[in-house]
Amino acid sequence: MEEAISEAGMQDLEQTLQPPTREQIEEKVDAVFPKRVSGKPSFRSNQRGLCVDAVDAVFNHGFRAVAIDAPVGCGKSVVNFTIAANLGRAVYITAQKSL
Repeated sequence: MEEAISEAGMQDLEQTLQPPTREQIEEKVDAVFPKRVSGKPSFRSNQRGLCVDAVDAVFNHGFRAVAIDAPVGCGKSVVNFTIAANLGRAVYITAQKSL
């Protein structure tokens, strides 16, 4: 027997299926970024924008993969952690065995 979904239930379902807005992505990036000072995220130059852009590219622009090519010491590991935490899963590939 089929059950009817109420109009309110249908609206809730539609909101759940909507990709996150850029503002929602920014909030989640801030919430999960691991480096913190006094409880607030402590980003290095461009880290926040890189995280937000990568997550937005996957959720809102149809990208299936994101590659990050950045210099040593820029904080790629925390950026990758943040992106993975926002996407739910990720693969991290590096040319160095030490990571």
